[in-house]
Amino acid sequence: MPWPCPQDGTEVADGTGTCPLCGYVRIPSGLALVSAVSGKEMQVRIDVTLGSGGFRQLDDPEARYVSAEQCQLRKVAAMGGWIIQNVPHASNPMYLNDAPIEPAGALLQEGDRLSIKGLYFRLSVRLLS
Repeated sequence: MPWPCPQDGTEVADGTGTCPLCGYVRIPSGLALVSAVSGKEMQVRIDVTLGSGGFRQLDDPEARYVSAEQCQLRKVAAMGGWIIQNVPHASNPMYLNDAPIEPAGALLQEGDRLSIKGLYFRLSVRLLS
């Protein structure tokens, strides 16, 4: 659904996060993580550190590979969205689209795939408006 730019009123096409006229960046209000195994999702709308306790709500048996603190999700205006970072002391690191996440973190996009080492506890990312 198109959205109006709050700075100049330009009607911006659906799926576009940046106003073509003034460059205003629309940051998603949150994101949903959807389990590939159970189909259940959890929504995140605040900066958070997630681990085994938080992921339990997904009813995914592969959550046994998740550490007590696994990753951080943060809304970063300068990057125009949500980033994910691994917690350094997690036993098994999260991967983004089957590749290790850099220590500085990675910007999440609609349809991205998260997993433990690219093999277990597979999640898909859905951006929330």
